Amino acid sequence: MRKTLTYVILLFAATLGRGQEKDTAYINELISEARQNTLVDPDYAMSLLDESYVLSDKLQYSKGLGESLNLRGFVYFNRGLSDFALRSFTSAIPYFQDINDSIGLGKVYNNLGVVSYSIQKYPEALYFFNQSLYIQQKTENWQNIIDIYNNVGGLYERLKQYEKAIKIHRKAISLSKDHNYTLGYSSALNNIGVVYENTGNTDSAIHYYSAAIESGSNFPDIQLALIHSNLARCYLNTGNSERCKNELDTALLHAEKIQSGTHLASIYELYADYFEQQGDTKNAYLYLKKYKDLKVSLDEQNATGEFADFLFSVEQKQWDKDKELMNAQIKLQKRYQLLLIILIGISLLVFLLLFISIRNRNALLKNRQELAETEAQRVMEEMANRERISQLEKEKLESELQHKERQLTSLTLHLVTKNETLQEISKNMDQLSEEASELKNSSSAKKIRSIIRMNSDDESIWSSFFYHFEQVYPGFFKTLKNKHPKLTSGEEKLCAYIVTNLNNKEIAHIFGISEASIKVKKNRLAKKIEIDNAADLNTYLRSFIPEE
Repeated sequence: MRKTLTYVILLFAATLGRGQEKDTAYINELISEARQNTLVDPDYAMSLLDESYVLSDKLQYSKGLGESLNLRGFVYFNRGLSDFALRSFTSAIPYFQDINDSIGLGKVYNNLGVVSYSIQKYPEALYFFNQSLYIQQKTENWQNIIDIYNNVGGLYERLKQYEKAIKIHRKAISLSKDHNYTLGYSSALNNIGVVYENTGNTDSAIHYYSAAIESGSNFPDIQLALIHSNLARCYLNTGNSERCKNELDTALLHAEKIQSGTHLASIYELYADYFEQQGDTKNAYLYLKKYKDLKVSLDEQNATGEFADFLFSVEQKQWDKDKELMNAQIKLQKRYQLLLIILIGISLLVFLLLFISIRNRNALLKNRQELAETEAQRVMEEMANRERISQLEKEKLESELQHKERQLTSLTLHLVTKNETLQEISKNMDQLSEEASELKNSSSAKKIRSIIRMNSDDESIWSSFFYHFEQVYPGFFKTLKNKHPKLTSGEEKLCAYIVTNLNNKEIAHIFGISEASIKVKKNRLAKKIEIDNAADLNTYLRSFIPEE
């Protein structure tokens, strides 16, 4: 059974002339109206094309003649009249050549490729498709390029080069997505379905045919007739009679709208097979007769002899063109040779003058280079010296900071040790007073307690600590106060001791209170400065230390 592909030959771009006379503008309007009705109302389109052809012939308007003939060929081909289509397409070529209309030629070449394919002239079809693709790629007409890729993929499918066919159709899919061309996308999906059907993978074929229909809306009737008939054939082969009948009815509806003889013949043949499978011999015979009558009618109107003559004519014209081009190249080559001799003589003279000039300038350039190198060396040494000085200054500052931090640490430990010692002495004095009550109020005991109080005074310890702390972390208290202005002096002291990494016991000795009290103070401080965990106080407070 014959498999059908989507052959996109609607490559007609609206080209309304600018600044043309009134009559040519009217012709362009007729052609534009016909183009819009080639698939919707072919008879009306042909009447418009007849009128545009007659008017263009009177005015010797080559553009109008070429477009009218090209569109005629399109209508003929859709009706299955390949021979008439061939005559129209070949007749359009000289008119496009007269005005050097490469876009028009590209459209005709593509359409000739489709006709060649339909009469199984595959090498010629590939030639025409490549010619059209070459022209379309120059103009970056992406819709036409996608259509040609689909046609070439269909050609490889017919040659049973299935992997190459699928590769080309997938390229068409990718380009269709990039350029939002739903018709090209649908055609590529349908053609991949044909490949899968021909290789026996019916389920995949049905998937791609269905995706082709669902990929967009407002597709031409010729496209819908083709895809629905492909689906009907798959359902017929899988025994799904109900789905097959639905798809055939839909395909017939669209084919009758555009009076497409080729598609109608294929659909009639499928109807005959369907009714034969159902055991309805009467309807099977009826549709088989319709198929054969239409097929005979189409075959009678088609011929291939003129096609071969045309191909020979194309080859002869191509050879003549190549010969003319070769002769022109020979003449041009002689001129180039003479020009080359003159240029060589001038070049030698210029070279001699340049040589003398360069030789005189070499010494000057050498001296300048030496001076530049000397200056560059001096600059590099100066930069190196500055870098060394900067490094030394940095190391000096780091050394001073480390020294101050050691002093602060030493002082802090000294204060902690001193307070701890004083507290121990005070504790022992109290024990001693309890053991010897006469010592409790003695002048010596009072004097010792006075000395302990003076040396353990928090303010005197703080003043010494504050001085060294500011030397190591200048601006800490100012920054802290700006961020948390409600902190008391006692809380600020606690912050400083925390920053110096003193533990709770050491801080307790400085404040002269218990370690548990220090924990309470830390929790209150954390809550006041809105920190969830008192353990994070050190990290948070060190963020107030200014960076060098």
